[in-house]
Amino acid sequence: LYEKNPSLMDPYIEGSISTNPKRQDFLVHYKNCTRTLGLVADNEWGDEWKTIAQKLKALEATILKKSCELYIRDPSGFSVINHNDMWVPNFFFKFNEDGEVNDVLFIDYQMPHFNSPGIDLNFLFYGALNEETRIFKAKKLLRIYHEVLRDTLAALNYPKPIPTLHNIHVEVLKTGLNSLIASFCEVP
Repeated sequence: LYEKNPSLMDPYIEGSISTNPKRQDFLVHYKNCTRTLGLVADNEWGDEWKTIAQKLKALEATILKKSCELYIRDPSGFSVINHNDMWVPNFFFKFNEDGEVNDVLFIDYQMPHFNSPGIDLNFLFYGALNEETRIFKAKKLLRIYHEVLRDTLAALNYPKPIPTLHNIHVEVLKTGLNSLIASFCEVP
């Protein structure tokens, strides 16, 4: 859609995190969570966590700026419509007779954002997956994501080069701040 008519994405260019005063509800939450976790790490955890506590205190001073920068779309990069709230309560699962998931439906599309696929992927991996799944299945999930993305873009005759799996990995790394936000602001 964006390649054929870029103006269709105009409502989704500005993210839920923005320098726009009307779009800053989450920023106070991010700063408070960063401060709280830093205090807990400093005051309640062992000495081995002091370095992390100091890093969290430093992040508290920059998380608002860094979060806003994360949601500024790179017009030269590859973008998708992100759900932007990828956590388990926004999934409906359909199970087969053996109790295995055979379909998933996403709900709650109130914050879509046209930007890097890394935004949703980081939030999903660190805000919705348990540690075991993230450690042992993240690469496989990224591979599946890429295969579906590649096949869908090919079927739609996407006119630009289709992102490689490596490109998707790079996007996940570039938007890694969203994994921190998910893990210590949303999971708790």
